[in-house]
Amino acid sequence: MFSAINDIDASEVEAIESMHKGLCGDGIDLYFSNVIKKVWDVLEGADLLNTIDKSISLPQTVKQLAHWRESLLEGDV
Repeated sequence: MFSAINDIDASEVEAIESMHKGLCGDGIDLYFSNVIKKVWDVLEGADLLNTIDKSISLPQTVKQLAHWRESLLEGDV
C-alpha cells in the first residue's frame, strides 16, 4: 500500500502513464482510490484519466481483489 500523495507534477504523470502502459501490456488494470482534487485535476489536465477506467465500483473492486487473491493462492500469478 502506498502513502498519500498530496501533489503531482509532469514527471510523475509520465511515470504513471508508463506504468499504466506496462501494466496493461501484462493484462493488469490500474485503479486509483481517494484521489484528492488537486491531484485529480492534474491527472485530468494531462488527459491521463481518459485512458484509465474511472467507472469501477466498490463491489467490482472487492470481486476483482478476491479473484486476484485466489490466483495468488493457486500460484497462477
